[in-house]
Amino acid sequence: MPRLRQRDYENLERFGAPVMQVEDALRISVAAFTAELDGNVVAMWGVRATCVLDDRAYLWMLGTPAIEEHPFAFLRYSRVVMRHMRDHYSMLYGEIEVDYVASIRWLRWLGARILPGPERLMFAFDGRC
Repeated sequence: MPRLRQRDYENLERFGAPVMQVEDALRISVAAFTAELDGNVVAMWGVRATCVLDDRAYLWMLGTPAIEEHPFAFLRYSRVVMRHMRDHYSMLYGEIEVDYVASIRWLRWLGARILPGPERLMFAFDGRC
């Protein structure tokens, strides 16, 4: 928790105790991935399906400042992880804050459609790679 990006920590905090939020997200995720660098967690991704038989999943991610410190490695491995996830789901979707420009750019680079919303944007990856 202390190494999370400030923005990610504040987003977790809005919904309760951050540690409990991450534990809950991991518990209800059907798959979760951790990116590490030199034994330190850089980012975590997970997918939640509303039903075991559903081939659509909600995508979440938390990151640390190491993402910005090692952008090329992050981009390369995030593309690998997304291909893996998209091989298993017909649609991945999630939410992003309207002013989180770097994340919006990253999601578009990965192939997401960004959909408007009043306070948060929705993103979606349709179809398989």
